[in-house]
Amino acid sequence: MVKKVIIGIVMIYAGVLAIILLAASYKQKITRNQFHILIQQEPEDLNPILGSMSAAAQIEEAIFKPMVQIDRNGKPIPILVKRIPTIENGGVELIEPPKPVYDSVYYDVFPPLRDYMRIMDKVVRKPKHWMRVTWDFKEGLVWEDGHPLGPDDVIFTWKVIMNDQVQARSRDVEKRIYSMVKDPNDPQRLIVIWKETYAFYYQRHLMLPKHILEKEYKKNPARFHQTKFNRKPVGNGPFRLVEWVPGNYIYLKRNENYPEALGPKAKLDSIWFQFVGDTNSMMVSLLSKHGDAITTVGVSFDQAIAFDERYGLESRSKKKFKVHKVEGITWEHLDINMDDPILKDRRVRKALMHAIDRDGIVKNFFRNELKKADSWLPPRHPGYHPGIYRYSYDPKKAISLLEQAGWDRVNEDNIRVNKAGKSLRLTLITTAGNKARERVQVAIKENLKVIGIYLDIGKNQSAMALFGTTIPQRKFQLAMYAWSFSPLSHGEEMWTIENIPSEKNGYKGDNIPGYKNRRVDNIHRLIPETSDPKERKKLFIEQQDIWIQDLPAIPLFFRTQVSITRPEVDNWKPLGTDTPVTWNCEQWAFKR
Repeated sequence: MVKKVIIGIVMIYAGVLAIILLAASYKQKITRNQFHILIQQEPEDLNPILGSMSAAAQIEEAIFKPMVQIDRNGKPIPILVKRIPTIENGGVELIEPPKPVYDSVYYDVFPPLRDYMRIMDKVVRKPKHWMRVTWDFKEGLVWEDGHPLGPDDVIFTWKVIMNDQVQARSRDVEKRIYSMVKDPNDPQRLIVIWKETYAFYYQRHLMLPKHILEKEYKKNPARFHQTKFNRKPVGNGPFRLVEWVPGNYIYLKRNENYPEALGPKAKLDSIWFQFVGDTNSMMVSLLSKHGDAITTVGVSFDQAIAFDERYGLESRSKKKFKVHKVEGITWEHLDINMDDPILKDRRVRKALMHAIDRDGIVKNFFRNELKKADSWLPPRHPGYHPGIYRYSYDPKKAISLLEQAGWDRVNEDNIRVNKAGKSLRLTLITTAGNKARERVQVAIKENLKVIGIYLDIGKNQSAMALFGTTIPQRKFQLAMYAWSFSPLSHGEEMWTIENIPSEKNGYKGDNIPGYKNRRVDNIHRLIPETSDPKERKKLFIEQQDIWIQDLPAIPLFFRTQVSITRPEVDNWKPLGTDTPVTWNCEQWAFKR
């Protein structure tokens, strides 16, 4: 036992030493006008239409500026465009959908088909109106290589995403669009025709450089996810990627072609993102002056609080740091693989919910400063359901549910078995090196032991392996991680059947549990089509009432977004949403 402890200590110090030596190896390149960020996860790629890792978004936001940015309260802010189109300013128009045509030659050959189509047009629900949305781009926009940027890039990207051969992360927004065209009389004007009255039409139109990617895309769309661009992107943001050393760091330099229309060039010369997989090592590195900030994809809440008490601005320490705490829209949870032979039984899932002491986790690990989750939507979201059914911590009820599900015997190891003699064993995985999650894993293991479930927590993986392969390919029973939401998130990408990742769709889609409920699918289709916020709220409430009984995931708690900077860092302003902390990195500077 002593030997194991000694070896463990040696390994920790070796890891810390490796970080310090790595930082020292390129310390000579870093000046006070270069910003050094410590980040726990390394991205799989930096193509905005492919990946979903928070770490990737942190870096992409510095490289790509969007058409529209969403603020902390869900308000759209025009960035590349002159204004946000609305009905009031004439930028949004409700139009009549095309009328069905019944004079096709096919109907002449087989007349009953014409009658059938007429009936279906009356039976199938169709939107009363379509929408025409007009976007006017600012003048003088260019990519980092100086090539003009505008509607052509948006149209190209939409077509790429809508190609089934491309492994796009999601098509939930793009599929609602009927057409995108550039105004023939104004090359800076984009006209988007929506097939419905989409309430969040301003939320996202992704952009890739057509002049760089079109040739490679047309050559082989099915291999678009393998293009070199994914690890060496060309963007339009305040910084450009210079170097990516796998396993070590990503180095960004100021984009000297950043257009005046977007404001002044970045104040910093460059930004380094150093990958540090272990959160303890990350804080040691910060204290050793090998970093200026730990991003929101970094230390856990409890670590940040402990760090603040010891090194915060109000502490007695000579080394002082600023700990940023922002109420977040981030949901920590356990995804349940709904196709697993054991977990597909709803009674087993409900037993897990009653068996896990979520109040205890929040109290013992997070000092009751985080909010226990009873659903997937947090209080800050407009769809929050205050009256949702709440599962109590009740091991006896959990045992009763397991017995009803056929796990009514206990073997000599105090593990439940069914009539076939199979023992009730589950595996819970999460990101290796995340100390808070590892502690929560231990607590859940002990909770489940009480009701006769053996929980294996020894198979954690690196973030790249977990989010790159294991989770999208659904190779797990239980997986603990977090989703960060926007105030505009409506859940379609997370809970609808068409968003279940599979080999057929290239393992794209965020319905990781594999949840299937037709009524929920319909609700998620209606929510973004509903312009009245009160009616949308009713739909959100109905969805959650169904969801909490089906339980495709175990809600744990809602996280406060934490990050740490040196006190002289200026304009570091995390929003607490899925908008990355790098949203305003061109304004970052060091106070003189």
